[in-house]
Amino acid sequence: MRTSFDSLVRQECLRAARVGHRLAYSEMTGRVGLDPTSRGHQKVVIDALKANMRDDHANGRPYSCVAVERLDTELPGWKFVELAWELGRFQGNDHEGFIEAEWDALCQSVQPVRPQPASVPAAA
Repeated sequence: MRTSFDSLVRQECLRAARVGHRLAYSEMTGRVGLDPTSRGHQKVVIDALKANMRDDHANGRPYSCVAVERLDTELPGWKFVELAWELGRFQGNDHEGFIEAEWDALCQSVQPVRPQPASVPAAA
């Protein structure tokens, strides 16, 4: 069951995707009002990311948690790939390619749809 904290974490992920900038786990922890240096607080954020991933999967959305990455690898943690495998979305060997595809899909999903310009009648 998702909580209001899970929703807050998801909104920060979507905000990051709108500007095309992934967040470190510690940065996300600070953005949601927790101590970014606390491993315990980072674990709370990771639990929310997992809940959001399950919810995104159930609703056919790109995984919002792909917006959060490790500082040392600039990729989401291995638990992301493991859960994607468990949920059935990732079934290959190219985890970096899968992560990039999810990031691209997430970024595209949060971009506003631009209205098509109205047709201008041709001059007579």
